[in-house]
Amino acid sequence: MTKFVARLTLAVAFVFIAGCEPKPDGPYRIVPEPLEVSQPTVFEFFGYFCPHCYQLEPMVKAWRRKLPPSVAFVRVPVSFGRPQGRVLMRAYYLGELLGVLDKSHPMVFQRIHVERRPIATDEDLISFFVALGIPRAKVESTLASDALKQELEDAEQLARRFRIDSVPTFVVNGRYRTDAGMTGSARKLFAEIDRLLRKRQSDQ
Repeated sequence: MTKFVARLTLAVAFVFIAGCEPKPDGPYRIVPEPLEVSQPTVFEFFGYFCPHCYQLEPMVKAWRRKLPPSVAFVRVPVSFGRPQGRVLMRAYYLGELLGVLDKSHPMVFQRIHVERRPIATDEDLISFFVALGIPRAKVESTLASDALKQELEDAEQLARRFRIDSVPTFVVNGRYRTDAGMTGSARKLFAEIDRLLRKRQSDQ
């Protein structure tokens, strides 16, 4: 997240569009405070604790394989203010900062939803990443790092800005929010995301 935000620092601006209310019906909503992005971008807001996010993950993976290189995909974990949710946010960003996200991301889902073993404390996090072959001292120092704290702050700022109140939720081009409830099915969800990626940001 932090690297993504840094890359956009000179290219994006936060803007507020007064009077822009969510559409009452339909497959998407316009977020109240859009984020102008410099390239087509999809944000996925998710939680490792969420069974729907776990069930959707294979479809996300398959859909991402078809994305053109010009489209940025940014995962954003959420906690909804829950202590365990915040631990699981750290699990995501630890994987990213330790360079093992491709391995750790599916394994966290597997551990929670298949093995039924929670990751509820920082010690659980440390043990999890040590089992992946990362030295304990490196895991501990990364867990306490300013870089990790910044990742968490960035994620929570985006979730607040887009008013994320459920997961999985997708925000397309910093402007259009959608989910399977709005579209009616997971299949229609990804078709809608693709359509919104082609939609001009000036459209309402």
